[in-house]
Amino acid sequence: GLELEMPGQSLRTDGRIEFWQGKNEINITGPATVAKGEVKMVADTITVLLERANNTLQVKKAIAEGNVKLSTKTEQITGNKATYTAAIEQAALTGNVVISRDGNSLKGSNAIVNLRTGVSKLINTEGNGRVQGVLRLPDNAKGKF
Repeated sequence: GLELEMPGQSLRTDGRIEFWQGKNEINITGPATVAKGEVKMVADTITVLLERANNTLQVKKAIAEGNVKLSTKTEQITGNKATYTAAIEQAALTGNVVISRDGNSLKGSNAIVNLRTGVSKLINTEGNGRVQGVLRLPDNAKGKF
């Protein structure tokens, strides 16, 4: 596989990495992975938009498409597409979104994941606007409801 290290982040693929210097853009096909600390985004393709700051190129935005999986310390979020904005440390996922945490899962059409605070917001813009979920009670909660 190929790997590209950037300050605080790494880009990996078993496919192809293309750097377009004139556009400050990296295209990764793969499956492709972008990782920063405990956060990892995997997808069929990821386009990374860069900006120059302090004489180095840094990630401005990452756009993942196809079989997107965003993993944090506590959650697994899947969807069809994700856009990560570095300045606000936030990812917006669209299309068949599922948020999983501690055996619980929520389904909707869109999610906003704040990677700085760890707070995720799920919304459904389709059908009746309701989200769906499966919540598992801990064993010690039996008979308390």
